[in-house]
Amino acid sequence: KSFFMKKFYLLLVVLMGFGSVSGQNPDDIIVFNDINFKIRLLFSQYSTNIAQNLNGQPTSIDSNGDSEIQVSEAQNISRLNLSENPSSLYTATQLTDLTGLSYFINLQTLNITSKFLTQIDLSPFHNLKYLYLSSSQQGPMQLSLLNIEGLQNLKTIEIYQAPMLTSIELNDLLYLEAFKYTFPNLASSGGFTELDLSQNPSLKSVELKYTQIASLDLSEC
Repeated sequence: KSFFMKKFYLLLVVLMGFGSVSGQNPDDIIVFNDINFKIRLLFSQYSTNIAQNLNGQPTSIDSNGDSEIQVSEAQNISRLNLSENPSSLYTATQLTDLTGLSYFINLQTLNITSKFLTQIDLSPFHNLKYLYLSSSQQGPMQLSLLNIEGLQNLKTIEIYQAPMLTSIELNDLLYLEAFKYTFPNLASSGGFTELDLSQNPSLKSVELKYTQIASLDLSEC
């Protein structure tokens, strides 16, 4: 009896494990841990500046109107704007968790405004070309970890007021053309003190304002 009970529990654990996997098929509903993130995505309409489809046209992410986001709907988006919009009922200032974002695998442009996000992993977005990260009206970004490893299509990176970001790895970004890292003033400054851009042969523009950078390598640019 004990043997069969062990097999039963093992099977139950396996089934529970598979049951927790979401978003493996186009019709699967994506699970979002942060309700504010989901609301922001559902608020996208043709008249807002939140999302664009693969043809570069403004679109509603929830194309079937079921108040959920399916994997196929996420994969139809090329541009996502999670910045603040004073005219919008829902802003991105409350975002604390980007779980679910990884299903937007065709993103080429991503704009995020948030104070409370501490880690952003963008490694799944191999098509990403333009990245904009900024503090919110509630204060500076608390971002301490930014993973952009392997994003060789990135052309532009702009980071505004992220004093807790103590390092950034740009070595494998062969097509990076523009890098911007700024603060509004010296009093709010912080972040990394060294910046190596020697492995970015396509670089055309660098803007650093009120940073703490003491070592800058542009030797191969």
